[in-house]
Amino acid sequence: MSELPKYSSTPHWPHSLTVHRDDTYHRNAEFFVGKEVVITEKLDGGNTSLHNGEVYARSTVGVSHAGWMGMVRKHHAWKTTGMTRYMIYGEDIAALHSLPYSVPEDQTYHVFAVRDLHTDTWLAWDDVQIVAQQYNLSVVPLLFRGVFQNLNEIQKWFTTNLKLPSAFGVEKEGFVMRTADGFLAEDFANNVCKFVRARHVTTDQHWTKNWQWNDLTRDSNA
Repeated sequence: MSELPKYSSTPHWPHSLTVHRDDTYHRNAEFFVGKEVVITEKLDGGNTSLHNGEVYARSTVGVSHAGWMGMVRKHHAWKTTGMTRYMIYGEDIAALHSLPYSVPEDQTYHVFAVRDLHTDTWLAWDDVQIVAQQYNLSVVPLLFRGVFQNLNEIQKWFTTNLKLPSAFGVEKEGFVMRTADGFLAEDFANNVCKFVRARHVTTDQHWTKNWQWNDLTRDSNA
């Protein structure tokens, strides 16, 4: 694989509350029924990947030096120096998007997926946690792991748990559901979907215009 792969576009659950013009829906929601799945909190941040000591935005054409990635460069990117087998994908909530978070500056980065570049596969959830632990990285909040018996159970879980606060105290942006097992990169669209709250983006201006930090406290190891 000559180019580093960017994170794949995640289809929406059929009843996701916010779907943009360029988004897609999951084509076979029944795929998740009867399989072990994990549901994690979808954090309101920037899709940021780590590989061999460098930081990349959603686009992996080149290394990113954006100012809002300062915390992930300072605290985490260097840990992956020499790591060439994996591409680690996570949400960086150091900069304010739509939801204001209060978080230690060394805990703004949260891993949600890992891709094995040697086998071109997405790691099982258990292995994602192992890799994150190996590099001393946080993972996104895990909210559910188990098996749903039908689509109504899944929809009820989404709508009920959306009313609960985020792990960071504000409202949730939404959820990401994936199969617990690993899968081939080409099967990503079958194995992952997202559910996003209504009216998630409330401003016309993109967050990168006049961006600002979230409420960052001193790093927890200081």
